[in-house]
Amino acid sequence: MNNEPARHENHTDAAGGSAKSYRVLDSALTLTLAGGALMLSGIALHQGLKGALWPALFAAQLATLSGLLVLGLKYRWTTTNLRIQRAALRESEARLTWALWGSRDGLWYWDLAEDQLHCLGTGRFVGDTDWTTLSQMQWRDHVIHRDDQARVVAAINDHLEGRSDAYDAEYRARGPSAQWTWIRARGRIVARDTDRNPLRMAGSYRIIDEERAREEERRISVEIIRLMSEAVTVTTPDSRFSYVNPAFSRITGYAADEVIGEESSILNTSKTSEQSYQTLRQKLEQTGEWRGEMWQRHKSGRDFLAAIEIREVKDASGVRSHFLAVLEDITERKRAEQTLRYLASYDVLTGLPNRTLLVSRLHHALARARRSELRLALLFLDLDRFKHINDSLGHAAGDELLKQVANRIASVTGDKERTARIGGDEFTVFIPDVYDIEQVQHAADNLIDAFAAPLNMRGQDITISPSIGIAVYPDHGQSVDELLKNADAAMYQAKRRGRNISQVYSAELASGSIQRTKIEAALRRALDRDEFRLVFQPKVDLESRRVVGVETLLRWTSAELGEIGPAEFIPIAEETGMILPIGEWVLRSAVEQLANWRQDPRLAHIHIAVNVSAAQTPRGDFSGLVQSVLQSHGLPAELLELEITESVLMNDPVQSGLLASDLQKAGVRICIDDFGTGYSSLSYLQRLSIDRLKIDQSFVHAIDGPGDGGVLASTMILMAHSMGLTVVAEGVDSTDQLRYLENESCDEIQGYLVSRPLDADDCLDFLHRHTDGWRTH
Repeated sequence: MNNEPARHENHTDAAGGSAKSYRVLDSALTLTLAGGALMLSGIALHQGLKGALWPALFAAQLATLSGLLVLGLKYRWTTTNLRIQRAALRESEARLTWALWGSRDGLWYWDLAEDQLHCLGTGRFVGDTDWTTLSQMQWRDHVIHRDDQARVVAAINDHLEGRSDAYDAEYRARGPSAQWTWIRARGRIVARDTDRNPLRMAGSYRIIDEERAREEERRISVEIIRLMSEAVTVTTPDSRFSYVNPAFSRITGYAADEVIGEESSILNTSKTSEQSYQTLRQKLEQTGEWRGEMWQRHKSGRDFLAAIEIREVKDASGVRSHFLAVLEDITERKRAEQTLRYLASYDVLTGLPNRTLLVSRLHHALARARRSELRLALLFLDLDRFKHINDSLGHAAGDELLKQVANRIASVTGDKERTARIGGDEFTVFIPDVYDIEQVQHAADNLIDAFAAPLNMRGQDITISPSIGIAVYPDHGQSVDELLKNADAAMYQAKRRGRNISQVYSAELASGSIQRTKIEAALRRALDRDEFRLVFQPKVDLESRRVVGVETLLRWTSAELGEIGPAEFIPIAEETGMILPIGEWVLRSAVEQLANWRQDPRLAHIHIAVNVSAAQTPRGDFSGLVQSVLQSHGLPAELLELEITESVLMNDPVQSGLLASDLQKAGVRICIDDFGTGYSSLSYLQRLSIDRLKIDQSFVHAIDGPGDGGVLASTMILMAHSMGLTVVAEGVDSTDQLRYLENESCDEIQGYLVSRPLDADDCLDFLHRHTDGWRTH
């Protein structure tokens, strides 16, 4: 396609040339006839006058010359006029072609009788000429997109049959390189026959690619605004609404027809000052935009906080015509932010400041103490045996207990802002303006005394006590971190001294606390590093002298700290909760070891005992875990014995009783360990699902002591047998103890007299050596 319209002659020039030829021929004929008439007239005149011939001939020549002169002048005038008309026609056609090319419009007319469609300016679609003639079928099949053909033909027929006043259609037409261009064609019937049947249609078309693209963008923009979750408004320069989207109605409660034409001040509220509104208007006037947060009034009368952005809209001449505003209800978001700020500084459960806020306030208090040259004390409180209460009564009860503890601490200190919960069952109180240590000690004593009265939990009285560690600035630390660390160390020393007391930090205490911290840190890596191992202590049946079983004991050799005794690391594991994965490892390893030993038929009767921690029994899935471990190794349940201490059993007798019953029904043996050191009710023991009772070694060692130290052991054996229980005595180290227990009909013994705890290989060797029975040496 050329970049500018081509110039061509058309059939109009041919028609003009033909008319001119006829006119010239006509003039020549007139001239000949005139000359002949003149000559005949001259001859007649000569005869009539009977004069000479030459006057007549002279008159004829004169007439002929005059005619030729007139004819020549007429011919020249005619040809000049035709040339001028033809030039004007070409110029008019050129102007029309240029106008159509510049406007991207085209003209067409359709001769229905001849089925000829003439199009001007269609070189960009079909052919290479400005005027293109083709049939309706050619136009429909080769120019119009096939998806648009039926619709365009229907529009033409509607007009031809009188169903529409004019033909108007949009369709895709084929362009250069077979691309498609959208055009809009319009036309009417311009000629009819005597019967009013259409003869011709004429009209114009226009390329509308850009218009359709702009319209598509406009529709998309309108749809986006309609679907936006933020309110969008358009206001006039005098602040009257001219448009609002659906989100505006949802956010403000006003329907569109309620606000169109109304001033935007309909949303104003008393929560925002008039000065703020005035500032907003001035900013818009000066800069044409404003962004910020402002309270707005809902139709219902409630106020909501909105984030608003306003920008001016200018017309084509650059004059401000409207303001476009986007409004978002951020009330809930602001509340959520406030909640997050609260959560960042306060404990959700108790409402007390948390560690973050405590540290911040301690920094300010320390700065003030330095300026005033006064002391500052930090009290670190940890609840005694809270984990047991939490596990036995449930986490909901534990949370309620913590709330009551927080209220009781705050009631003593009289200031919640100086009290904090820093995690779990740990609380702190800091005391500014301290003059001497007695002042701090008195405050700690008041806190301990406050917990002498029980807390009421769902109608049940619960007694709990705090252990308190004390650190004083500047004696025990110059920074917040030092004070927290040293108060924590003093608190652990208070627990080691018996709990329910306070302890002031000292350097000597620090070493013990540091050691505990090291043990805890190493303990968390012990399982992954495979630092635990099991040892086994054999048990002997006194009647048959056969080795009938072993007790599993846990040992730990730390890579950093060396050998750590169970009495040192087991309490830490229970306090931190690490006893759960450790206890499961012990159970699985013990069962696996016995399964390996039982491959020897001589050891098929051996049973294995595993100690159960107080932290393991409250687990709802503990019974299922035990049965799963047994099944995975194919070990009969009656060969596993679980030893539960008397104190654990009686701390939560209901839960422990249910657990013991489930395990016993599964075939697992249940043994009460360390019997005699707790506070068991004999009548309650009779109702428990237990099989065995182990006498604590302190009573066995009393057999060798002064006086009648074995009376208690004898009484326990007698009582256990009366309840049908098997009795095991632990810690048997001498033959005198052995003989005494034999005389009292004790069932089984274990201790150094039989064997010290052995590793797996040595224990297997021991079992093989005593297959036929154990004998003292």
